[in-house]
Amino acid sequence: MQRFETSGQAGFDAVIAIAWALRAEAGFERLFELPPFKTIDQALAQEQLVTRKRARGRR
Repeated sequence: MQRFETSGQAGFDAVIAIAWALRAEAGFERLFELPPFKTIDQALAQEQLVTRKRARGRR
């Protein structure tokens, strides 16, 4: 904890302890949510929808 107080850096155990002390541990649940996909193909299809292409520059 002292390292966090002086440098702003902390290990995972310290971050969990700080969150628990601040009663903010529920926020960690979102970090470990299961994805809505049931197959790899579904995940890849979603990734293709999210990936954007850059527009060509005007000349």
